[in-house]
Amino acid sequence: MKEMPVHVSNVMLVDPSNGLPTKVKVKAYYDPESGKKEHRRYAVGSGSYIAKPKYLEYQNAWVDGEKDTEPDDVTQVTYKSALGQRPMPSDVLKEIANRRGHVF
Repeated sequence: MKEMPVHVSNVMLVDPSNGLPTKVKVKAYYDPESGKKEHRRYAVGSGSYIAKPKYLEYQNAWVDGEKDTEPDDVTQVTYKSALGQRPMPSDVLKEIANRRGHVF
């Protein structure tokens, strides 16, 4: 048997009330405690709420390796633009423009 892609309309989740596969309908839900509006998944047949999983196991056990970038390095600003200053030297910009047939 050959592997084939599955269309999104054929993907089903397990209904928590009866344990059978069911199609899902997404509806807007207003939480009166927090005052926030969110989208929730409901089983089409029974109308029961299907919660999303909180966290996966690998996310809790994740450890940064030696080649991962530190968060402080990511947030550091390394380029500050200035008005009236070109992003590259003029000679480089002219060379790029001439390749494309544009004239400054």
